[in-house]
Amino acid sequence: MQFRGVSRIMGGVTGVTRSLITCALLFITGSGCERGRPSLPKKHETSDGETRPQPASLHLPVTIPLNTPILGYDPAEARDRGSRVLVGQIFDTLFDWGAGPSATQIVPELAADLPRFRKRANTLVIRLRRGATARRFVDDPCFPQGVGRIVRASDVRDSLLRHADPSKAGFVLLADRIENFARWAKTKSGPVGIVADDNSARVEIRLTRPQPEFLGILANPQMAIVPSECVAYYDGKRRPAFRDHPVGSGPFFLDFERSRPGQRAVLRRRQPSETRLLREVQFEYFRSPETALRLFQHNELGLLSPGQSQFAELFSDGALLTTAVPPGTRLHKTTVVSTTLLMFKMDDAKIGASMHAELDAQHLALRRAIGLAFDIQRYHRVLRNGAWSELARHFVPPLLAPDEDAGSHPYAPRHPDLPQAHRLLERAGLKGRRHTLTYLTEDHESARQEATILREALHPIGVDLRVIHDAQYLSRLVTADGNLADIQLFSVSFDADYPDADSFLRAMTCEGALARLARFCDSAYDRLFAEFTTLPPGPGRSNAIAALEAQLAQQLPFRPIDHPQLWQLEHPDLGGVQRHPFSGLRVERLYLRRRP
Repeated sequence: MQFRGVSRIMGGVTGVTRSLITCALLFITGSGCERGRPSLPKKHETSDGETRPQPASLHLPVTIPLNTPILGYDPAEARDRGSRVLVGQIFDTLFDWGAGPSATQIVPELAADLPRFRKRANTLVIRLRRGATARRFVDDPCFPQGVGRIVRASDVRDSLLRHADPSKAGFVLLADRIENFARWAKTKSGPVGIVADDNSARVEIRLTRPQPEFLGILANPQMAIVPSECVAYYDGKRRPAFRDHPVGSGPFFLDFERSRPGQRAVLRRRQPSETRLLREVQFEYFRSPETALRLFQHNELGLLSPGQSQFAELFSDGALLTTAVPPGTRLHKTTVVSTTLLMFKMDDAKIGASMHAELDAQHLALRRAIGLAFDIQRYHRVLRNGAWSELARHFVPPLLAPDEDAGSHPYAPRHPDLPQAHRLLERAGLKGRRHTLTYLTEDHESARQEATILREALHPIGVDLRVIHDAQYLSRLVTADGNLADIQLFSVSFDADYPDADSFLRAMTCEGALARLARFCDSAYDRLFAEFTTLPPGPGRSNAIAALEAQLAQQLPFRPIDHPQLWQLEHPDLGGVQRHPFSGLRVERLYLRRRP
């Protein structure tokens, strides 16, 4: 599962975690360009004598902004979206997501074809491409004579086993899925459920249970295949670390001379052709989204995901103001497979589950009252500009839950319900009592706005909210930092690993990533989930999703808030803009509609 914001949590959660506020506004790409003074759009006179702006050509090379510094290019460390979009271009995965109408279907990439599960669907046999169709690593000094070689089956085994370390990005994705993987991570010896044969270009992966979603996991950029000898060669001692000197088989390679650590990545296509596909793309990080906006307006950037502070300048009533952007700019809206949550610490003495029946009932009533009192309308208006998200009545995003009405969360209404919150507290014997609770969040302006909204919403129901701002708050929660022991509430934005409800629902099982954050374990939920995993697509599975959502609502370890959207501005000269479900922009499919 993907958390966003903090650079490392849980020793291997696949992604990074941030407070719910900044999660989706700047979703994949964020900034940068280092040129001279931007050129203004040219004008021309029309037949009616009116002067109108003429679309100016996009500057080359095409620059894509990043909203976070470039942290590196190692797939095993690709926890943020900026890293994953770059890793997805430099390296290949065994499988990929299709394009166009097949964007939610798995297609082979390094694999020769889609494999079949064997032995009651617990064993996956993968054949790699061979001969003329085999993928090759780019030429690099880490290879003999500096000549890149074909991708081998042993590369697949070694690349997956790199994640057998809780500090690696993919550990939580593979630990309970591959046979003996977690044990091998501790001992680095003994049998493990990955067998490779270079002679036959065949890899066999033995899974702990039937997992039809596992191909989607292998399509995650974090599961990209790397050459073992190059990982060893670039050890960060005598030579740069592999994260700074990537060697992959993907469509692009990193131009080391023109790139700059943390700031700029220049990608060059390995096999230039006469087609319109971009031969070179430059990613840059800007500290200020204002700078990125001005450069986009002057044709210096190919794409822009505008931020909260830019909304009023660019949009009116949810529609793009065409006078604020280059003529012909397109606005593309994408629903992100993500959910933002207000979470409760379920082992806390003030608000969590209790062995004492009366106290447990009071704490449950307090959690439910908080869910009802949360001012979702104000949150959506102030922090989402009335856009960029859908209000959540479910944990599972609408794209993955076919019945919008099934399993609607009774304590996550679309409008705050203070009367019902007061009734719940009165029935629990809490009328007139005041509670001092602590809320933990990030330390930036949006997080402060969100904390203010939460504090003011909870005051009428007798909750006095103390706020702690800490940029690394979720990481410190996971490590049980003693300084943060007295915490009752915090926020999380949670992304899927593959487009299926399982991605979200599994996270709340006793061993799930979100459940560990909330200190939550419900055996009844785990039993329902085990039944759910055996069901094929259809009405029965949809009903099981609703039942799992209802079970969570009974205990209320979290209150769902919204499902984020990505709003992206596309320069009129740029075509082929598509998104990978998890790595973001598909750079390899970009092309110019016209020459500058």
